[in-house]
Amino acid sequence: MLAGIIEDFTTTVAEWITAIVSFIVDAFAGVIPIFYDETTGFTFYGILMLFALAVGFVSLALGWLTRLLKK
Repeated sequence: MLAGIIEDFTTTVAEWITAIVSFIVDAFAGVIPIFYDETTGFTFYGILMLFALAVGFVSLALGWLTRLLKK
């Protein structure tokens, strides 16, 4: 009886994990064409996203460096 309960529980948890991972993969598959096209490369929005990431990383690095030099 206990083995059946444990088996049902693990089966249910495995189904939930599979559903969540499937949802995440499908969501990314739907969003990727907005930023990247296989034939032409990065789209306009993809280039803007990369630029924003670069500016953000540089901003974080400069902030970390200024805090380091103030000490």
